[in-house]
Amino acid sequence: MKIKVVPIDTVIPYARNPRKNEAAVNTVAASIKEFGWRQPIVVDRDMVVVVGDTRLRAAWIYFWYVKEMSESAWRDHELKRLREMRAA
Repeated sequence: MKIKVVPIDTVIPYARNPRKNEAAVNTVAASIKEFGWRQPIVVDRDMVVVVGDTRLRAAWIYFWYVKEMSESAWRDHELKRLREMRAA
């Protein structure tokens, strides 16, 4: 995996994210602001979030960029399985 800095508007939220935890967004944003990025947002090759939707929404509050973004090297079927497991 490569870690890089990208403009926030290049990262696309996963439309079928089953987790809708708006209450966590402000908490995560405050944590990123105070302590910095501790976990990257993971995206597929189309820049769609695989892991880190809440971090992305938190980044929209305070930041103009996603400081740590990791492009997934997983295959499509592996990404599909990961998304299914996270939805369970």
